[in-house]
Amino acid sequence: MSVSEINCVAGSNEQALTSRSVLAVVGLAFEATVLGSHAVIYEGDQSLAFIVEALGRGVRGIISFGVCGGLDPKLAPAHCLVGHSVLEGNQTYLCDPRWSNRLLRALPNAVQGIVAGVDIPFRSVEERESFHRRTGAAVVDMESQVVARLAAANNVPFAVCRVVLNPVHRTVPSAALIQIGPGGKPDLKKIGRSVLDDPKQLPKLAHLSMDTAIAITQMHLVKRRLGPAMAFPLTQISGAEVLTPTPIAVAEPNIG
Repeated sequence: MSVSEINCVAGSNEQALTSRSVLAVVGLAFEATVLGSHAVIYEGDQSLAFIVEALGRGVRGIISFGVCGGLDPKLAPAHCLVGHSVLEGNQTYLCDPRWSNRLLRALPNAVQGIVAGVDIPFRSVEERESFHRRTGAAVVDMESQVVARLAAANNVPFAVCRVVLNPVHRTVPSAALIQIGPGGKPDLKKIGRSVLDDPKQLPKLAHLSMDTAIAITQMHLVKRRLGPAMAFPLTQISGAEVLTPTPIAVAEPNIG
């Protein structure tokens, strides 16, 4: 895999790749903008190549950051979740406990739970509800499984910090499920065609836009609380651990 230009925020790759660095992996351009520091927008093999190179040059930890879809019915837009573990298929990866505890101390209103990592988004409420009942996963995103796999393969710690965008009971309009374009930006032409084909989804898109604004505001608050090192522990910590899946309970959210 060749290393091509990756959309990184605030600083060159050379500045980002120091022995004290924590690399943040996101899926969308606005998530990278919120971080205001180096971040990789995951776009497939070219992004993997960059992350692997970063690990080889001294990155100490990886964090999956951004928005997510709610699976637990107690989670509403803007609720913040710190990962306990990441579930990908039948494989479960334990997030670094010390890093996760520091995240929870920095974010006293956050909850902790299992994060499901998927390559294809769930398309219906029924699918999300069924998945939650079967696995106990609290939220779902499309980058955390990549972070978990890379961390385990390279023996570095990882963490997950996500803000809920859409709750489990809310139908996501088809225009919002269109594959993200280059640089983590929406493909506006395809979205426009989808709306023209089905104008009835406009109210749902408007609702989603409002939820997105709320989630972005919450992400800014989260980032300020975590600081530039994303609450990474200062002392040496171990690499990612692969576990047998063990669903855990999600505490009642209390996020203001």
